[in-house]
Amino acid sequence: MPTRKRHYAGNTAGVKLTVRSSSGGRPTPTVNWWYDNEIVNHSSTVLSERRVKNTLILSRLERKHLKAVFTCTASNNNVTNPISASVTLDMNRKSPHTLSPSVT
Repeated sequence: MPTRKRHYAGNTAGVKLTVRSSSGGRPTPTVNWWYDNEIVNHSSTVLSERRVKNTLILSRLERKHLKAVFTCTASNNNVTNPISASVTLDMNRKSPHTLSPSVT
C-alpha cells in the first residue's frame, strides 16, 4: 500500500487545526481520516465527477494530540489496496507566564 507521511509542526496547544485531503479516480473514491485505528471523519465533499475531498477539523488541540498520527485513506474498489497519507502532529506549548524585560 503506497503511503505518504508528513510531519506537521508549529501549532500551539489550544488552537484549531484543519487538514484537507483529496483524491480522484474512477469510480469516485471514498476518503476517510483515521486515528487510533478508528475512523474519525468519513464525510467527503465531491469536487468533480472524479474528485472528492475530506477535511479533518480538530477544534482544539490538546496535549493528547502531541505526536498523534492521523491517516487519510482513499479507496475506490475492492481489488486494489487503498492509498494513504499520514500527518504527525508536533505542538508548542503556550507559556503560562509572560516575561517582561527587566529595567535597571
